[in-house]
Amino acid sequence: ANVSLPPDLEEPPATTRSPAAEAANGTSGFCCYSGETSDTCGSCYPTAMANEGDYCANKNQCGGCGGTWCTMQCVYSASDKNDPCNTAYPTAIAAETDYCGATESRCTSTACKGWWCVTKDTTEAPEVETIVAPETVVDPKDASFVEEPVSTEPANVSLPP
Repeated sequence: ANVSLPPDLEEPPATTRSPAAEAANGTSGFCCYSGETSDTCGSCYPTAMANEGDYCANKNQCGGCGGTWCTMQCVYSASDKNDPCNTAYPTAIAAETDYCGATESRCTSTACKGWWCVTKDTTEAPEVETIVAPETVVDPKDASFVEEPVSTEPANVSLPP
């Protein structure tokens, strides 16, 4: 006999995720170059993810490589239970530092009852600081500047035999 649980005791439905998202489980994110839909992160092709250890496989380089930086999040509640990842209430998303937001197993546990969703990272990558050496400008009228004459004569140097 099939037994139906009350809605508040049912486990959240498994969220369909790409292999890229599966690979990102337990990490801070992944770089996706192309997806099946305009939701690049949620539909990332398995072959369109930067491999772990690649130059582009981090938040700081992903965008410069033509990719989209994607992260995972735990959603507690959504307006559409059949599409919780795209209809999550803004106040019903666990922070990465929260117990439920740390891993998929915690998020989908009976304690948290959430959906583990892949999402585009909306935080900005830190700017890379460019350091430019200051240009030395010498004023020829400056009395402290003395131009040394340059010798064009070859130096007398003895080389060992």
